[in-house]
Amino acid sequence: MRSTLVAPLLLAAFAHTASAQTVPIGPDARYVKLLAGKPLVDGKGFAGLIELGTPTPEMYKALGPGREDPNFVFWYFYDRGAWQLTVIAETTPSNDFQTRAIEISGPKAPPTSRGIHIGDTAAQVTKAYGTGVVFDGTVGDAKFAHMTTHDLRDGSSHVLPDVEAAYKGGVFYPALGTLFVLKGGTVERIVIVKPTRGAHDAPRDEQP
Repeated sequence: MRSTLVAPLLLAAFAHTASAQTVPIGPDARYVKLLAGKPLVDGKGFAGLIELGTPTPEMYKALGPGREDPNFVFWYFYDRGAWQLTVIAETTPSNDFQTRAIEISGPKAPPTSRGIHIGDTAAQVTKAYGTGVVFDGTVGDAKFAHMTTHDLRDGSSHVLPDVEAAYKGGVFYPALGTLFVLKGGTVERIVIVKPTRGAHDAPRDEQP
């Protein structure tokens, strides 16, 4: 089933939430300096700075506004530095915005707390984390998957592309919320997403 979003109204709701924060206009590379020397912690993110559950206005205050893409609803891209950071938000039952997932990529990105870097091999991931499972969840807020947007300004409709396809089949550690996206047998992206545990994805020999 496709979900429907009236884009200007929902985006306006977030703009109102963030308006109380004073932030510079346009993305910059401050995240590289801010996160230098800090590992990406399993199940958390960047401890004390940008973590799962961090309110989006607080994320904006720390990192500044990210680059946005209309095909990625509430995904914020920080790609002005030597490595790339993406922060994905979700809505809460009270209609606030908070961090749902944190992604890093690029050869100079920080390592995970277990020492895995972008470019490491699948064998290195297994040695550090044990045997993972195939990822079949969503990195972004599931409410926005398979969505059609309607623009109030001109009445046009737009079916969003499947932005989650790139993550399907990744190596996932559900109890840790850590996802490794591989390309050619090496780590291309690392994502910390809300830990989940279900009957279909119970970890086998995942190391605590």
